[in-house]
Amino acid sequence: MRVLVIGNDVRRRTALDAALDRNGFTVFDARGTAGGIRALRHRPELILLDIDRPDQASLRACARIRKATDCPIIVMAEQGGVEARNRGLNAGADDFLVRPLQLGELIARMSAASSRGRHRPTHAVSGRTTTGLRPAHAAHVQVSGDALTRTVLVDGVPVSLTRKEFHVLLLLSRTPGVVLPRELLLAEVWQSAMPQTDHTLDVHIATLRRKLGVPGLIETVHGVGYRLAVDG
Repeated sequence: MRVLVIGNDVRRRTALDAALDRNGFTVFDARGTAGGIRALRHRPELILLDIDRPDQASLRACARIRKATDCPIIVMAEQGGVEARNRGLNAGADDFLVRPLQLGELIARMSAASSRGRHRPTHAVSGRTTTGLRPAHAAHVQVSGDALTRTVLVDGVPVSLTRKEFHVLLLLSRTPGVVLPRELLLAEVWQSAMPQTDHTLDVHIATLRRKLGVPGLIETVHGVGYRLAVDG
């Protein structure tokens, strides 16, 4: 994957470049927004935007880069709660991470963001998304929904899910075959109302498997998270 790292801190940028290079990424870097936009000539497949704080200046930088490219953008900041994350996403970021970061989690997030860029929903009209999946174990699963409507069909038969069950399945369906870390699923689905224990996620996954009745559709990657199995 071709990755563009944009940031003002030379030491952080250099360290990140080296870590990504060791893990097989083709890395380009740039200082500042203008430098980052010029570096788009390298045609990156993903952008890492390293900022100190999610302040207005940094978010304007993110918005300028987003106007210049459709490439997935991950913002990495020194601090940031739910509000800061939402501001970053509204500025055009695909994901928002808070340092310090574990390299393994960063690479997983990069993979998920890149996959979202490649696997767009098959239909999108007026805020509604529809994704058709052909899991490795035969049944056809269709996930569709907007802010008010949630619909899941298994071989044409509707399946009733709670809001959080639907959200978990929708996230997995957007990145078929890609492992989503437990922490990412918990942060995305529960956001500011985090569950008291991460066993809550296991319960929701177990309930999803039972309701969908499609063996092997949701795979557990022990110690990491979950992924949706689809024909390769």
